Amino acid sequence: MVLMGMIDDITGGADLTAVKSHIITLVPASTNSYSSKITGAKVSVGQRVNSYKVTSVSGTIIKVEAWGDTHDKFFLPKAADLWNGAVKSDYVTWGGPGDRDKKEGESAMLPYGNASAYYFFDTHESVECSKLTYMDRGEQCGDVETYNYGDHAVIKKCDHENPGYIFKGWDDDSSADEVMYEPEDTRWMREDAILYAVWEKDESVSPDPVETSYQVQWLDTDDNELADPDSRNGYVGKPAEVTSEDEEKYIPGYTFDKEYHRNVLYLDSLDEDPSKNVLKLYYTRDAEPEKPASLEIVGNYTYTLNNGNKPETTEKTDVSLQGSSEISGGKPITIDAASFTDYTINDTIGGKTYDITEKAVIEPIGGEGNDAPEYTFTGGKLTFTPEKGVSYKVTLYFELEEKVEEKPESRKITILYVDENGDTIHTKAVIEEKEDGTPYIDGDSYDVTDVVRDDDTFDYNGTHYIRKSEPKDIEGIKGEIDGDIVVIVPYILPDPDPTPDPDPTPDPDPTPDPDPTPDPDPTPDPDPTPDPDPTPDPDLTPDPVPTPERTPSETRTPAPDDPAPTPETMLVPPILVPPTIPDTPTTPMAPVPPTTPTALPVPTPTLVQTPQVPLADTPAVTDTPVVNLVDNDVPLAHGDQGHKCCILHFLILQIALLVELIYTKSMKNRQKKIFRIRTEIADYDIEQARQNEQEKAA
Repeated sequence: MVLMGMIDDITGGADLTAVKSHIITLVPASTNSYSSKITGAKVSVGQRVNSYKVTSVSGTIIKVEAWGDTHDKFFLPKAADLWNGAVKSDYVTWGGPGDRDKKEGESAMLPYGNASAYYFFDTHESVECSKLTYMDRGEQCGDVETYNYGDHAVIKKCDHENPGYIFKGWDDDSSADEVMYEPEDTRWMREDAILYAVWEKDESVSPDPVETSYQVQWLDTDDNELADPDSRNGYVGKPAEVTSEDEEKYIPGYTFDKEYHRNVLYLDSLDEDPSKNVLKLYYTRDAEPEKPASLEIVGNYTYTLNNGNKPETTEKTDVSLQGSSEISGGKPITIDAASFTDYTINDTIGGKTYDITEKAVIEPIGGEGNDAPEYTFTGGKLTFTPEKGVSYKVTLYFELEEKVEEKPESRKITILYVDENGDTIHTKAVIEEKEDGTPYIDGDSYDVTDVVRDDDTFDYNGTHYIRKSEPKDIEGIKGEIDGDIVVIVPYILPDPDPTPDPDPTPDPDPTPDPDPTPDPDPTPDPDPTPDPDPTPDPDLTPDPVPTPERTPSETRTPAPDDPAPTPETMLVPPILVPPTIPDTPTTPMAPVPPTTPTALPVPTPTLVQTPQVPLADTPAVTDTPVVNLVDNDVPLAHGDQGHKCCILHFLILQIALLVELIYTKSMKNRQKKIFRIRTEIADYDIEQARQNEQEKAA
């Protein structure tokens, strides 16, 4: 002791060894790992581990005291000596200076202050990835970060606001004052971890202002109180002053004397002691006492509620807002209607918002004045100047009409499929809502391309249609809503007969055929000339075949041994004899002028019935023709002219057949169109009836 005293005397009490106490916190990073199931601390307060005294035990967190100089060695205790159920740790993260990654039993540098050591147990055997969470004063700071085992996480800065404090860094202990990690440090991620923000008070920020109070007093020249003092709040060191309302306070029989030398209307700095903070306004007695006057305020309310667009009005009349009170004439009076319970400016009543109309009636009810004073009434405040000695009744009228938010009119998009004539063949869709379920309104964008994209072809009532154009080329397929939208999608019928119509003239008679039965005989009439006599032939028996007369040169006498004629041998096929062409050239015929072709009769071949008689020894038959028809009966008897007539006749028959087919097709199309129109009318009537029922139900 004497020696220590001598050393103190020599050194002046300076610390030569610089030995100090360091608190080291030992924490298991995980109590339930692959190989360790930590159930609690194995040591207690006062025991020693590696010669270090245990100073605190809280659950599995152990604190030991180590004495030494800064950067002296601290030997990390073994996990099995610290916790029940622990085996050798995988590694230890040191929160002091020097290398952070340690093994239990190794030495670490003591910090200037305190430090922490975190023990990890075989996390790589059971954890494929780990999460890093930042917490600040009970709230998560940013997103949870996920890392693969063994990755290095870069520590970030806390982006929370904490006025009056400076962010220092992060620690694994939520109550730590020192930090284990600073921004931009790295942490080896081998299991889940939670870091807590550590803040330090900013000494450069001025302290919070200190509240105090002050009084406003109304006094006469003898320091007697004319009204109750008013206590108000302020801050130490801040100024305070009286208001215009303080100066205009009405005190019967007295008038505020602003020039009185003892007035205290302003304080430069409020004191922390409220008794030293007093503002004083002095009043002088009036030369002639004013006659007493009173003011009564009542209110009339009219509420208009829009219940389902059916306005309902409720009235409240002569509601007493303020009983009779004394007033002083000659000075303005302001009545604040917002202070009354049934009425609040720019607010709601019973959960409803109103448009407010304000009116007032001021009636003098006594004294010498007879005329109502002028006033202003805006924003719930009524101001007027009463005459001295006159009492008034003020009636405030409030008309409150409930505000109703006008909703924009909903719109719909109708998609129609039409044929080449513009007639509607199908209503594809009627769209009234957007994808989010809200109705379409003016100004919304729309695009119904996908609604019709897949309908390249369309079948309706047994008729096949083909879309005329691509969806992107259809007018109005997308755009901006401006009223109800109708999108016309044109379709055409596939043409079964590509032959152009020789007669594009529309049918003057659109009446459908009353007899749709098909003609059993589709053979065209070879003679399109109308029968001048429409009377049906009473005799439908076919005429017998005429037997032409023959000359002797056309007949041969039957021989005696000819067989007897039989029915099979009675008819001989007709023999057409070609016209005789002269051997000598003849004079060419003069050209025949063209004439309008007429229908030629079809020549009928002549049947020659030759009886079969026995042949006799007669001279050989010459080459004389058996049948000699008149030249005019032969179709090509007139050469080129007859040939042309025959071709023309054939063309006329073809045209007649084509006209008949076109007419039949046209009649069928008209019948289909009439049927479609009737169907649409019926569908429209059904839809209208349904909408009417819905409107009645609504």
